[in-house]
Amino acid sequence: MIGWAEVIQNIVYFISLYYVVFWLLVLLDSEDQKIRRIKKYPTVSIVIPAYNEEDNIVETINSVVNLDYPKDKIKLIVVDDGSKDKTYERAKAFIDDIKSKHSYIDVLLLTQKNHGKYYAMNHSLKYVDTDFFATMDADSIPNKDALKNVIASFVSDDIAAVSSVLKVYKPKTTIQIVQWFEYSVNHFYKSLIANVNSIHVLPGPLSVYRTKIIKEINGFREAYKTEDMEIVLRIQQKHYKIIQCNTAFVYTKAPAKIKELYTQRHRWNFGTFKNLIKYRSMMLNKKYGDFGLFQLPIILISGILGITILGLILYTSWKTAKPTFKMLQLYNYNIIEYLNHSTFNMILLDIDLKSIVTFIGFFAISILVIWLSLRLYKEKYTWKRSISFALFLFFYYLFLAVVWLGVFKDVMMRKEAKWKK
Repeated sequence: MIGWAEVIQNIVYFISLYYVVFWLLVLLDSEDQKIRRIKKYPTVSIVIPAYNEEDNIVETINSVVNLDYPKDKIKLIVVDDGSKDKTYERAKAFIDDIKSKHSYIDVLLLTQKNHGKYYAMNHSLKYVDTDFFATMDADSIPNKDALKNVIASFVSDDIAAVSSVLKVYKPKTTIQIVQWFEYSVNHFYKSLIANVNSIHVLPGPLSVYRTKIIKEINGFREAYKTEDMEIVLRIQQKHYKIIQCNTAFVYTKAPAKIKELYTQRHRWNFGTFKNLIKYRSMMLNKKYGDFGLFQLPIILISGILGITILGLILYTSWKTAKPTFKMLQLYNYNIIEYLNHSTFNMILLDIDLKSIVTFIGFFAISILVIWLSLRLYKEKYTWKRSISFALFLFFYYLFLAVVWLGVFKDVMMRKEAKWKK
């Protein structure tokens, strides 16, 4: 008789297999992006909202000023969101220095009370009269050709926004190297979903929008501290396209410790869940194509699926270990004596062949995806990163399941999203 655990396990297998097959078909049908040249450079406003970024703001401003893009076509707007440190003072000193040496560079420094990133973005929009509007997180550094490559990706008027590819800036700790793998895989996945116009979030570091479309949808909203997802949902409602430029690289500083990573991912996933509930009318709605029928449901399902898999692993581990503990009791917890009386045949009888075959299949697919991701974004794998690779492959998504557990707990307790800096 099939038990409840096996029924759940089969459902998980089916959903996972369906998901994998769908994206493999998209991969086979996708084409490599071509590097395009800009014939006529449009004007771009680059906005850097900053809160308590005294250690990063100067480096970020400097990286934007040094972009390989005509300086007379760029307007740089820095918005200090009521920082409690010396972010404003350091930004002002550096901007004053830029203006004294390069008067042709258009730089504007704004300040406001601490209202959050979305408010800073809307504040800056009042001063934007350029063709495009770009966001840049204050702890990020773009490659010199990043903006040029993103702008070149606007090949049709129905493309509302283009995102860049995030990379971890100088990963040192094990946790940062795990994220180095994660970022590559996530952007590989985004390059696939862009083929069916299903991108659901645009990162803060160098995402570029058509200004007229941003103003048409009335700018940004608070959106549970995840305004970069909420605005995409409104863009998708208007049936515009969003793509990713695979040749525009931006480096961002990733959390170095597990607690910092948990806090960040909890905020992201909490905001994601709340926005999905807010825009639930788009889910399973054929009006929005693959985005509504497939992408939005799978975002929600992935969280539930992760928690389910975590539960199955814990249950199966306990179910397997329980008889062993009972046997150890008989041998007075003498492990050597227990092993001497155990037989290889007993071990073989406990092996679940279906689970092993499934594990090998998904393991092989995971290795393939990681290899394709690293190759696409020109990342080099070294053996020094083997421990982080193993952690990413076997444990990272279980960690995300724990994050989702925390999210669902906070949702049920009606807690609000908080930004910690």
